[in-house]
Amino acid sequence: MERKTIRPQIYEVPHKAIRNALSQLTLMSGYTDYNDSQELEKLQNSFKEIFGMLDVHAVHENNVTLKHLESKIGGSSEHDMEDHEKIETEMRSLEKLFDDITEIKGDRTAAGIKFYEKLSEFHAGYLLHMLEEEQVTQPLVWDNFNDEEILQQEIEIRSAIPPGEMLIWCKYLMPAIGDELRIHMLSGIKANAPSEFYDAILKVTESVISKDSYDNLINKLTYSSEVADTV
Repeated sequence: MERKTIRPQIYEVPHKAIRNALSQLTLMSGYTDYNDSQELEKLQNSFKEIFGMLDVHAVHENNVTLKHLESKIGGSSEHDMEDHEKIETEMRSLEKLFDDITEIKGDRTAAGIKFYEKLSEFHAGYLLHMLEEEQVTQPLVWDNFNDEEILQQEIEIRSAIPPGEMLIWCKYLMPAIGDELRIHMLSGIKANAPSEFYDAILKVTESVISKDSYDNLINKLTYSSEVADTV
């Protein structure tokens, strides 16, 4: 299924997933009881999972999007690269802060509040970083690459993501996008990936959106497939 979009947007999919993921993480860090070991472990697992996504995303941007852009315009990647280095430093600091919390033997309430505030500050800064990429870097990509070249960059990024990591991305992506993009992605996966992986993606999707939304999506996927078969 082809999407009704003006130009391919290299940042759309990962940024929608990250916006959802960071929102969930910040919310969770606010309601977690830091003195409850089970709640703290749940937060720790989400924290590691989502920060793992951010690390991978920065690598993909550096090694694909910014590398190709730099080949067209010397110096064009410098600002975003520097931002990524700054973000990585902030992430490692937050990880250290959380590790320190897990080592506290007494009351962790004050340390939990500090972590929540620092994570919220990081979240706010990361949102601004993504917005700048969408408003400044994305137009540069459009100006210097045709649609086919941009789509090839997207393929280059996707091919570097192992199936297990892709399932994690889909967990945060699927609730953050509409049916048009869901159908576009799922149709592509069904056509090009093993059926087991497609089924796994559907299972993840079913677990993160409402039953009505999932049933409606399956109906649209079926119709889209039937239309494609008649063409």
